[in-house]
Amino acid sequence: FDSVRNLGSPARSEADALSLAVHCSFIHEGFQFIGESAQGPPSSSLSSDWNSQSDCQTFRYRDPRTSQLYVCKIVHFDDIAMVHACLEVNSSVYVLELRTSDFVLSSWAHCGVEYEKVYCLFFFLISKT
Repeated sequence: FDSVRNLGSPARSEADALSLAVHCSFIHEGFQFIGESAQGPPSSSLSSDWNSQSDCQTFRYRDPRTSQLYVCKIVHFDDIAMVHACLEVNSSVYVLELRTSDFVLSSWAHCGVEYEKVYCLFFFLISKT
């Protein structure tokens, strides 16, 4: 996952590292990042304060193959991350509950995230939408 390494590890915590891995899974799968909030202005890259809320991140994506818009919201509490994904319009919400410590290694500040494990779960999640 070169896309994570190219970001220069802007994560400040284990929760951030896991959110970043989920984000990079979307990018790796070919989705175009279009913003950080459910209704915010369009953007092609994460802002410098993408993780200003330590307990929740929202990302929006466009699937260039179908032009469908997706929203992914990640809510953190303790060692749990609830990943919610759905099409932006009239769609069921699909949820993954991840234990942060199962995916983020103690060396998280140096790309210590098991991206392949996150990506496998991401692929399962996105195939449901």
